Amino acid sequence: MTVLFFLLLAFSLLVGEPGTGGYVLAQLSLIPVILSFVASVIVIYTGWEPF
Repeated sequence: MTVLFFLLLAFSLLVGEPGTGGYVLAQLSLIPVILSFVASVIVIYTGWEPF
């Protein structure tokens, strides 16, 4: 799911014009997407089982 969001954001950054509100919003949206991707990789790598 995170990869899908990342691909959609990458497309919107390619199509958007720098300096517009939508472009800035897409840049800010990258923060939670990247953080969730990194967290998923860490959980998969460590084999953490919450229950």
